[in-house]
Amino acid sequence: MSEDGRETFFVSYTAANRPWAEWVSWKLEEVGHRAIVQAWDFRPGENFVDRMRAALESADRTIAVVSPAYLASRYCTDEWTGAFMEDEEGRRRLVLVQIEECVLPRLLAPIVRIELFGADQDQARSRLLDGLRLGRAKPSHQPPFPGASRSRPFPGSRPAICNLQPRNPHFTGRRDLLDELRSRLHVSDSPILIQAVHGLGGIGKTQLALEYAHRFMVDYAAIWWVIADQPATMVTQLTELARRLGILDARPEELIEVLFRRLDQTGRWLLVLDNAETAEDLRDLIRPGGHTIITSRNPDWRAVGATPVQLGVLEQYESVAFMAKRSPSVSTTSAERLADRMDGLPLALAQAAAFIDNAQISGEDYEELLDAQPVELLREQMPGPYPDSLASTWELSLEQIKREQPLAEALMTLCAVTAPDRIPRRLLPRAAVHLPEPLRSGLADPLAYAKAVAVLRGLSLVSATEDELSVHRLMQDVAWHRLAEGQRDALVGGLVRWLRHLDRDGPDGSALRPELLTHVLAIVAHAECSGVEPAATVWLLDRAGRLLHRQGQPLQAQQVFDRALALAGGQEFPDSVSVADMRSHLGAVLHDLGRNKQARVEYAASLVSLEATFGSEDVRVAEALNSLGRLLQEDGDLTGAQARLTRALRIAEVVLPAEHPMLSRIVGNLGRVSQDLGDMRKARVEYERALSITLAAYGPGDPRTALRRNNLAGALQYLGLLKEARNELVQALEILDLSYGDENPRTVATRANYAGVLHDLGDLEGARDAYQRALVVLDRDEEANRPRIADACAGLGTVLSYLGDRGGARRLHDRALQLEETTLGPDHPRTATICGHFGISALRSGEAGYARQLFERGLVINERIYGRHHPRVAAIRCNLGIALHAAGDLPAAWEALLRALLDTENAYGDGHPRIAAICNNLAIVQHALGETPQAVKQAERALAVGGASRSPDHPRVKVLAVNLQRLRDVAAGLADASASTLEPMPVIVRTYQQAFVIDE
Repeated sequence: MSEDGRETFFVSYTAANRPWAEWVSWKLEEVGHRAIVQAWDFRPGENFVDRMRAALESADRTIAVVSPAYLASRYCTDEWTGAFMEDEEGRRRLVLVQIEECVLPRLLAPIVRIELFGADQDQARSRLLDGLRLGRAKPSHQPPFPGASRSRPFPGSRPAICNLQPRNPHFTGRRDLLDELRSRLHVSDSPILIQAVHGLGGIGKTQLALEYAHRFMVDYAAIWWVIADQPATMVTQLTELARRLGILDARPEELIEVLFRRLDQTGRWLLVLDNAETAEDLRDLIRPGGHTIITSRNPDWRAVGATPVQLGVLEQYESVAFMAKRSPSVSTTSAERLADRMDGLPLALAQAAAFIDNAQISGEDYEELLDAQPVELLREQMPGPYPDSLASTWELSLEQIKREQPLAEALMTLCAVTAPDRIPRRLLPRAAVHLPEPLRSGLADPLAYAKAVAVLRGLSLVSATEDELSVHRLMQDVAWHRLAEGQRDALVGGLVRWLRHLDRDGPDGSALRPELLTHVLAIVAHAECSGVEPAATVWLLDRAGRLLHRQGQPLQAQQVFDRALALAGGQEFPDSVSVADMRSHLGAVLHDLGRNKQARVEYAASLVSLEATFGSEDVRVAEALNSLGRLLQEDGDLTGAQARLTRALRIAEVVLPAEHPMLSRIVGNLGRVSQDLGDMRKARVEYERALSITLAAYGPGDPRTALRRNNLAGALQYLGLLKEARNELVQALEILDLSYGDENPRTVATRANYAGVLHDLGDLEGARDAYQRALVVLDRDEEANRPRIADACAGLGTVLSYLGDRGGARRLHDRALQLEETTLGPDHPRTATICGHFGISALRSGEAGYARQLFERGLVINERIYGRHHPRVAAIRCNLGIALHAAGDLPAAWEALLRALLDTENAYGDGHPRIAAICNNLAIVQHALGETPQAVKQAERALAVGGASRSPDHPRVKVLAVNLQRLRDVAAGLADASASTLEPMPVIVRTYQQAFVIDE
């Protein structure tokens, strides 16, 4: 507070009470105080949270403009709570100015408040200023009258000239649009201030205008509402306005002129012309001097100088808030689903809430009725400010255009069959030859087509750009149910035939245009129900499934392929897709979803069918063998995988050119088998050949090239060539980020691999961040990404265990193991890998016994799949040796580590980084057995091998160096170190994530 008693007040209010907040602020500043009010002081582009915090801190006191709406606002609650908690005894930091009767929360109830409701303007001003004075309330002199030029109208007063209907108590949202309307009407330099709010019937145009008139009533001396759909009735309504203005003797031809002159004399006025049809009907009513709001389905009002304002649907949070206010018994979950189903249409939401309340049913019950009888529910009348039901409003419009413009009505029914948004306007004429009249001739005539779009747009039944049309989904329901069954079949059948033959002779006639995917899915859903054009429908479903798979949506792809196969029923349609091809593609989708048993069934059935149809040496047989071989490799059947892939390569090399892309896929999968068999050098050669073929076929920037680099990086990582592996993955990520974005499943899979390399390079923080970034995306669809989530959880858990977050590591490894066991089974090689990660985390937590159980379980799985001498078996045997040592079983630990060393040397040679880890662990066991000189030699070898492939500052190299120095000190008698001071080094084996299938 300043020395002269002037204070700074922060005025806290909700949008519905803005006029009150501004009136209070004006009165405060009239007497020298400073008011901080959002409407005046928070400007576009500023950080709202920062401005709010600064306002609360700089204000001497906070005024809460209290009403039921204010108390229901979460943001306002934060504001008054902050002021209340900082209040000092006797300081009155929080002041309640109550403008409506309401029940106060318990915290506020004891506070003496300033009550303005029920008072006239002078009384309210006196109560406000007297109530804010600290100490005695008596003024030193009579305050001067501020004068009309500076005073603000009193928010509680209704203009003397006003015919508004009562305010809609359920109005929700639209705050930004209401403020925008007010700003346009008050700030514009134009002498004629008109806003034309247009949109679909039921979108809330009338309710928006009514809320505007009530919310900003303080701005006007006169407000008059005219129902403008019939010019004849407008005269009667304007005559009543004239009478209220005291105009009793004007001649009819002079009435409008005299009326507006008198309106101008009363002060600023607002005229609402509701539900107007055309600009011509209103030309005489467009006058300067006041504000005019037009509501209409027609968007074209520029002829009368109006600024068009398109009213869209409510945001989901606004729809949910509307349902909560209108029908509190509806659960939030049900309200969210209804908001989506109603697509944010206010009248539809109002009808739903009214029906639920009147019928005393739950939101879930209404959803079931809506699924069964959508149009019947939309025809239900409702009480309140809505004169007609949603369906009746739209059906009247459709009847009108059917009489006046049959092509427009037919175009509306066509739009009812497609997806609601982004209907390809320029492509529809190509469908004309397949469609019934009047669409057949109308779409082929550019002028007639343009006129039909103009009619629909003029009634706001569709939104239109040069390239696209859009329609509300509930309007689709109404238009669809108007068609007879025969009309539906003819329309759907024509659209299916068109899509089947679209681009058939083009360069990629077998593929589906991505921009048509949503429309294809909508149209074939109708075709499946009606049974029309089954062959073309199966073909479209197959192509949609392939496209969804390529786009990284395997779960949706599976559903579409299931529908295609169900419709085909094993029957082969001429000029369509074979059942074998569909089963092969379904197998690939199931494979990517981790449902390997189901995938194997589909692959095997497809292979049998293809060999029976095309012979054993056909290229399609080679493709099926390749897919089956890849699956068998992942399931650990390496002999079966190698046999299928070798046969696939032999067929492909005979029937395809040497640089054909299919060869790269087969050779790449053979590389994975070689990698699992422990022959990393052979795997590297095969991966490099696959990359070379792909580069020649597609170039360096193609996503398929990124896939090959991703796979090559896996072999390089296992060979200990970590920097080379990182470089390949960096290039792959650059391509995938550019092609698909950083949240695409392909990109995410590659980023998880990159995290593993960073871990091996010693960059634990970088690895953690990369894993976490991948998991954020994968967790958005757990059902589709379960195997990849498990891999990422395992890798991240191990990183966290090295960073000291053992609780976080345990939670992630628990989740990874549960996902793998439920998805792939308890005996799958991926499960063994997760057991390895979990065991390492348990070791670092001091749980040697539990770690031993996990390693032994993984060892049993891997020995069964890979044999006793495979490098994967050696890796887990090394870790088991660490657990045995920790449990005190030194002979068993020595035996396990020695076998691990021999098998790893046979697989990788004596210079692999894993050799360093195993030798380090052997040195620790030898020292514990009292063989310190031999332990020093093992530690020296460990450091020599580890230091050859990593820099001296790498964490693992540092561990090796410290262990060696301690052993040397003990051997020289310089220290009495026990074995427990030496740090063991587990071998980390990862399930290398393949990117989603990119090749078609």
